[in-house]
Amino acid sequence: MKRIFLILILSSIALKASAQTDSLMVYIFLSETCPICKSTTPELQSLYSDYSSKGIAFTGVFPNKSVSSIETREAFASKYKLKFPLIGDPEHALTNQLNAQITPEVFVVRIKNNELIYRGLIDNSYIRVGKRRSITTAFYLRNALEQYLLGQISNIKSTEAVGCFIQK
Repeated sequence: MKRIFLILILSSIALKASAQTDSLMVYIFLSETCPICKSTTPELQSLYSDYSSKGIAFTGVFPNKSVSSIETREAFASKYKLKFPLIGDPEHALTNQLNAQITPEVFVVRIKNNELIYRGLIDNSYIRVGKRRSITTAFYLRNALEQYLLGQISNIKSTEAVGCFIQK
């Protein structure tokens, strides 16, 4: 029953996003307890602000059922001022479908044909867990979205996400 409810929510989000002829869905796997997730929220909100009016939808996905609830997701959204939808995936339906392993990890999916455009890092601000760069030099998610809007194929299809493991 929970899986059906999740699919209905995702279908509803995708339908809203597909009001444009061709659009993207950005799934961002997050955890309320992951320090990297917490530190990337300003960039995520900035991306949402920049691209949500251009046919690109964003959804935060919280797969760790042992720490995530509606209340913790609402508190996370409030604390970090996130305006895009946040959903739980306690049964790992979407997590398994996309093979998500890490939080934060992003998946950019073209809704029209369910094509994976990009998977991985938001940017290169972290070298590894506990080791942050002094200057972010690569903006992978932003670049993938820009290239899509320009009608180009992203030159980087995937990067290896850095963060906290999803508990399965």
